[in-house]
Amino acid sequence: MKLSSVNSIAEKLAEYLIKIGASGDLGVKDVYVNNFSPLSDLPESFIEINGNGGLGQLTTERGIMEYNLVLSLHVEQLPSGARNAIRENFLLSRFEGIFNSTLEIGNFHYTLDVKNSVFSGSDLIAGYTSKVLNINVKIY
Repeated sequence: MKLSSVNSIAEKLAEYLIKIGASGDLGVKDVYVNNFSPLSDLPESFIEINGNGGLGQLTTERGIMEYNLVLSLHVEQLPSGARNAIRENFLLSRFEGIFNSTLEIGNFHYTLDVKNSVFSGSDLIAGYTSKVLNINVKIY
C-alpha cells in the first residue's frame, strides 16, 4: 500500500455507509472524511470519519498494515439545549449489524473497537451531542 492512498481508508468506509443508507433522508445529512468538514452551516446530523494515529505494519513482511479511524456521529441538540435522544437512538440503529463481524471493503477490513469508545457527550461541537467510536482497520 502506498502512503499516498491512506486517505482512501476513510473514503471507502464513507462510501459504504452512504450506499447502505446510513445517510440520506432518514439518516444523517452528510458524511465528511479526512478532516474536510465545514466550520459553519452544519446539518442537523452528520458523520465524520478521520484517521487516528499512524499507519503501522503488523508483520515483518510487507503488505499487512493496520490503521485506526474515528467515526463520529453528531446530532444537533434540541432548542432547550437537551440532547435529542430519539434522533440519536434512531441514527445509531442505522449502524446495527454493520460491525457485528469484520466489514471487508476491498483490501480494507474494518472492526469496531468496542472496548475503546472515545467519547460520548456534548462538548466537541457547540450545539451538538457526539458519539465517537474507534474503528480498527487491517489492510491486506
